[in-house]
Amino acid sequence: MRARQTAEIVAKVLKFPGDVESLDELENGASTSSLLKVLKPLSSPTTSCWWSYASLSEHLAALIGAESAQAFPLGKASVACMELEQWRIGTGQLRWLMRQKRLQEIADR
Repeated sequence: MRARQTAEIVAKVLKFPGDVESLDELENGASTSSLLKVLKPLSSPTTSCWWSYASLSEHLAALIGAESAQAFPLGKASVACMELEQWRIGTGQLRWLMRQKRLQEIADR
């Protein structure tokens, strides 16, 4: 519920034209490979924003080819934006990260 609320705030601020969706594959324990299998038929890999799930750091690290998810200590209400040219592990480029404090500042405007 909270992840969806965060996503809706971010989508509104960014004027995101698409739908906000929740995927079980973003939850703890799901592999990045299983996430990619779900994403492939949904859309083309362009710029994606993902938020607030506990496994976000692990998926982000895998998609951009980082050695460790510890490089991305994201907590609750965090958002990551990456650009993907193809739905494949190690091919993404991180564009930006926002943590809860910064998101709250944006929401309070």
